[in-house]
Amino acid sequence: MYRDGNNADYASRAATQQQLREVAVAKARTQALKNCLVERGYTEFNLTSEQKARLATLPEGSTERREYLYKLGTDASVLKSQAVPRKQGS
Repeated sequence: MYRDGNNADYASRAATQQQLREVAVAKARTQALKNCLVERGYTEFNLTSEQKARLATLPEGSTERREYLYKLGTDASVLKSQAVPRKQGS
């Protein structure tokens, strides 16, 4: 009976370790994407509440949504006032 309990504990720990690895890989992938975009001139910016509300009305993956985000991302005033400060070393 003691051995059965250990097997469940080992399986639980292995599953937790696997989840931690998957999270670490996802974070690394996200950071690599952000770095790639910045190297190509992309500026990350926050959306205002009005912009978020408008975006919420546009279906994900739609042309309208992409066009709206492109319009925001190419607007110099949006980039100037809403740019996310870039951390040193990232």
